[in-house]
Amino acid sequence: MSYVKPRDWVEDFADENGNYANECFVCKNTFRGHKRRVTCKLCTVNGPPIESEQAQAIADIKEKIERYGRDSNLLILAMPQAILLTEIVDSQAQRIARLEYTVSDKSDMLTGVAGLHKEACEEIEKQAQKISEQAKEIESLNALMFQHMSSETYNHCQEYLKKMRG
Repeated sequence: MSYVKPRDWVEDFADENGNYANECFVCKNTFRGHKRRVTCKLCTVNGPPIESEQAQAIADIKEKIERYGRDSNLLILAMPQAILLTEIVDSQAQRIARLEYTVSDKSDMLTGVAGLHKEACEEIEKQAQKISEQAKEIESLNALMFQHMSSETYNHCQEYLKKMRG
């Protein structure tokens, strides 16, 4: 038997198919073991070899995890205050929503009332115009009517109109 390397699977040597030369899928080094093994013992136990950039990235991740642990402890201490503030903000938001709804309704009502007021004013103006035109027509008819009357009939009509007017 030849020299045993750290990458070899010594446990497989006793099996019938346990002493094959294989190439590790991860590190591409040759190792001996079962013919169906795809990784050497070192890559399986320790994980694949790490490049310096990967090592730095892992260190950064570990640091972030540690910092997260410290920060999460602070968050746990601040949680009751945050919950209280959230409840206050929610309460104020609901109050504002109710006020906006009320203002919106009142604004809609005021807009409706203003529209009705405008329509009423326009109608009053039309009626006043009609009355003015009718008054002018009555005056012209009044002048024509009394023009062809005798003075006695005219005096009688004037007395009647005075009684009627009060």
